[in-house]
Amino acid sequence: MADTTRPGEREQWFQMIANSTPAFLWMSSAEAENSFINTPLARFLGVEDTALGNRWPEFIHPEDAPAVIEEFMQAQAAESVFTMEFRLRRHDGEYRWMIDTGTPRHSQQGEFLGYAGSLIDITERKHAEEALQERERLLRLVTDTMPAFVSYVDTEERYRFNNRIYEEWRGIPVGELAGMPVREVVGEETYAVIRPYIERALTGEAVTYETEVLVPHLGKVPHSITYAPDCDAAGKVRGFVVLGYDITEQKRTEAQIRASLAEKEVLLREIHHRVKGNLQVVSSLLNLQSRYVTEPAAQEVFRDSQNRVRAMALLHEQLYRSDDLAHVPLASYVQKLIPQLVHSYVADTARIRLLVDVDDVGVTLETAMPCGLMLNELVSNALKHGFPQGRTGEVSIKLRAEDGGRFVLRVSDTGVGLPPHFDIHHAATMGMQLVHTLVEQLHGTLHVEDGPGTTIEIRFGELDYPERI
Repeated sequence: MADTTRPGEREQWFQMIANSTPAFLWMSSAEAENSFINTPLARFLGVEDTALGNRWPEFIHPEDAPAVIEEFMQAQAAESVFTMEFRLRRHDGEYRWMIDTGTPRHSQQGEFLGYAGSLIDITERKHAEEALQERERLLRLVTDTMPAFVSYVDTEERYRFNNRIYEEWRGIPVGELAGMPVREVVGEETYAVIRPYIERALTGEAVTYETEVLVPHLGKVPHSITYAPDCDAAGKVRGFVVLGYDITEQKRTEAQIRASLAEKEVLLREIHHRVKGNLQVVSSLLNLQSRYVTEPAAQEVFRDSQNRVRAMALLHEQLYRSDDLAHVPLASYVQKLIPQLVHSYVADTARIRLLVDVDDVGVTLETAMPCGLMLNELVSNALKHGFPQGRTGEVSIKLRAEDGGRFVLRVSDTGVGLPPHFDIHHAATMGMQLVHTLVEQLHGTLHVEDGPGTTIEIRFGELDYPERI
């Protein structure tokens, strides 16, 4: 059916319909004039007349107007659809971002009549986009200035973000790395190494490992790599962040520290070896000097002194031979000290049975030295005075480690026991005075249990710093 309405009538109908919608609508003539804008758009612009004529460019932001006019004229010349974004001034003077879409109008005979278009306010979207772009700019600024490479990998093992350093290393044009599979970028050899770590990260586990990264012009460079999972509110993994630091200097420093420690360890071993040697010389001198002493009491003093020197020398020998130069292994030390004492004080060693039960713990030299000397005195006393006239029996040594760095030393024998009314806390002998001094040094306590035989228990703690006897 032929359209019998005149063009003016059609525009009137269009205007009536357009004014009833809140959308911004406009229509122009073939001469590029706005022959019509609907009422909502007129209110937005703050004009009373809905026929703007050729005034429409004055409402466009001065910075946007030249490009808008040029694009509009080019579209009109080609009678083509156009879409463009620009800022439009509102009645209160504020500029709002608009997206303008124009569609050419033609008569039934194909004659170009102008455009019909619509405007949509996209200011909030533009602000959101600008805010997003600003965040991306800041993210890019931060990651590009970091002395590390940063990437984001999604659950399909594709790169979604990479900082400048990583893109330069890979030799891929900026921006083109995004979307590429990790396997394709790093190569099969590297992928085989990192794949187990990727799988763990995609399960939600934070992963840190060390590997060598091929860096242009530098070759393989040691790096510390961290995968930090990215999870949504429900805990589902969306991908993971990759952070890689060059640890060349760290490795070099570690190597220097290891070399320095090795040198110091050699030096400490040499010191312990020489101290042990010097103490052995002192022990030998005491032994030689004792040959010129005929009185039994004096000979016993020399022998006791010689055993104390040997006890100290044994400690340095233990440290010299130990893998840990900071701690003396007590069990090994006691196992070697006690037989020395037995051979020194007992002619017939078969008549004395030894029971040694020591926890396998290590203590510092500052604790081991007084502990060894206490043990030397207590066992020596048991061997010298507990089994007179060939009496048989046994000597028990127990050393237990308790919580809090505390120890319990028990030396007991099945011998004749202490003399009646003997007060060990006020004994005048040098050996027991030395024991009391050492107990105080270790902040310990000394307790004597009732017979049969003799049992002495000492509780003490490990020293955190050297103390002088």
